[in-house]
Amino acid sequence: MKEWDRTVFERFSNPALGDTLKRLGKDPVRKLRRNDRLTGAAILAKKHGKRPKHIIKSASAGLLFEDIFGGNSIREIVDKKGLREAIKMLTGLAEAERDLISAIERSYHAFGLGMKAFNLGFKYERDYHGCGQCALAGVLDTLNIREDLLFKATTTFAGGIGEATDSSCGGYIAVVLAIGSLLGDEETAFSGDREKKYKTASLARLLRERFLLKYGSVTCRDIHGKIFGRVFNLTADEDRKALVKMGAHIDKCTSVVGNASRWTVEILVEELHDRIEYLPIERLLNSL
Repeated sequence: MKEWDRTVFERFSNPALGDTLKRLGKDPVRKLRRNDRLTGAAILAKKHGKRPKHIIKSASAGLLFEDIFGGNSIREIVDKKGLREAIKMLTGLAEAERDLISAIERSYHAFGLGMKAFNLGFKYERDYHGCGQCALAGVLDTLNIREDLLFKATTTFAGGIGEATDSSCGGYIAVVLAIGSLLGDEETAFSGDREKKYKTASLARLLRERFLLKYGSVTCRDIHGKIFGRVFNLTADEDRKALVKMGAHIDKCTSVVGNASRWTVEILVEELHDRIEYLPIERLLNSL
């Protein structure tokens, strides 16, 4: 499977083949059916005691796919039937398989809100700069939450803390703080209750895994090496100018910030969808 994965990525990287996402994802209504590649694979995995997390994510992406490329047949079904009934209709899943239905529903919400968070984080970094504050604002604005003191505190996070680039990515640290701020311990936790501590730590690890998968590191300097092909010391004018000239605020740092915001929102919604009373999912989705 690893060798097959490698050949697929090589194929995608060859523009001469024209093997586009639009072509590969076309006709999602058929591909979502019970006996096809997504729902059928999820049912098979569950039968053998596996949690089909990534297959579920692909199915939820299929529900959003047509809208991205201008189609609307799935959107019409969702609008008419409601999301849960639309999932049952399109996948053939029965109410007895509600765990798979709920998983697709959660992932769908996470995708929609994650896309909004990416766009906001990207825009803020493009227009205002400051990776820490921009990534944090992408999360908070998507979830319609105000944390003014936290936003102020992340001012110093830009450029890997104080623009020296030798610490963790400012956007990464800021969204880790967002997770802790929203779900972490109160001061009374010194009494010995560690449940929130361990839960927020597990969510922070999920975020770290996504950074490592995409960029190979959570350190500002290492991420620069990955996306620019060189490292910078932003306390030096020459390096600062070079960073900007190489597209930091066009598609480089903007994408890192957007991803930090997106991944954080996806993790919060996917992992805690039914347990956070102050994440009003339906109202947030209506704002998309």
